[in-house]
Amino acid sequence: MKVIDMHTHWWKDMKFFPPGFQWGIADVGANFMQHPPGDPWEVLKSGAIGSENFLPLDPEGKRIISDQDLCEINTSVILPLDWGFIRYYDQHYPQWREDHGYSQDDINRYSCEMAKKYPGRVYSFAGVDPRRADCVKILEKAVTEYGAIGLKIYPPCGFTADDPKCYPLYSKCRELDIPVLIHSGYTFSAMTESMTSHPKYIEKVALDFPELRIIIGHSGIQTFASTAWWEDCMGIARSKWNIFLDTAAWNEKVSGLTMDIPKLLTMLRIEMDIVGAHRVMFGTDLPGFTLPDDQIESKKFVNILRNLVDVGKEHGIVFSQEEAELYGYQNAQRVLKIPE
Repeated sequence: MKVIDMHTHWWKDMKFFPPGFQWGIADVGANFMQHPPGDPWEVLKSGAIGSENFLPLDPEGKRIISDQDLCEINTSVILPLDWGFIRYYDQHYPQWREDHGYSQDDINRYSCEMAKKYPGRVYSFAGVDPRRADCVKILEKAVTEYGAIGLKIYPPCGFTADDPKCYPLYSKCRELDIPVLIHSGYTFSAMTESMTSHPKYIEKVALDFPELRIIIGHSGIQTFASTAWWEDCMGIARSKWNIFLDTAAWNEKVSGLTMDIPKLLTMLRIEMDIVGAHRVMFGTDLPGFTLPDDQIESKKFVNILRNLVDVGKEHGIVFSQEEAELYGYQNAQRVLKIPE
């Protein structure tokens, strides 16, 4: 069965990250599940955050292809992020108000250029923060000139999905006939705001833009602490026909659902029953932040998908082959308009 991983990421080099966000990543590396706390400055100085086993940089996009080969994925969709407007601790470190090393326009261009190196195997969205004065121009250029096939926004940077500043972007997405993917789920960094990404802020957007295809990233779960948001996502999507849910990061070590296959299958069955199998989409969130575990768990996730009917039977949960194919690739083809 064909597999489209519709939620992945790509980082060319450290210029994709503002200085303050680099510190935030280092803070995770120094303190996640650890006591006594470590020193993020030491992690930064060590260069560990750009290492193979933490934040894999991939100048040529070769890692995406190797992940595809390892996990038996046919097509990957990368989602550039705009972290340049995160609310840093600038009262103490004013230098952290610096933006990325590249402009957001350049980040989108690099992402689309990388995707074009692997036609049919890689596609790219555009990412832009709605608080940028030229956000609509950045999005339109990414789509019409660079070939982006959708928009990714990241509310934990300090805004909500229903902020009026987002509406010009939604209008442009509707005009360009592209979907928007909105992150929902607790985030990992002390530099970001988890609660701004609660799915409740997406419902008004779906009502105000009924023709806009809206994908809720992670179905509200990026860590297993946010399972209540998963229920909220389904509750909102149930009656809003233009909302779709992806299951990216359900495989990651921080969510761990591939470590509990009966629970994973039960949750997937519930999600399909609530919103319909035609509105649930497969994704991994590769390359993740806890390599090599994310590769291992992603490989498990794809294997479950490819054998969903039989694996379901082993655990007493029924999936049809039609549902597996809708979830695994057909919904992404339709919603993202990826050629067959």
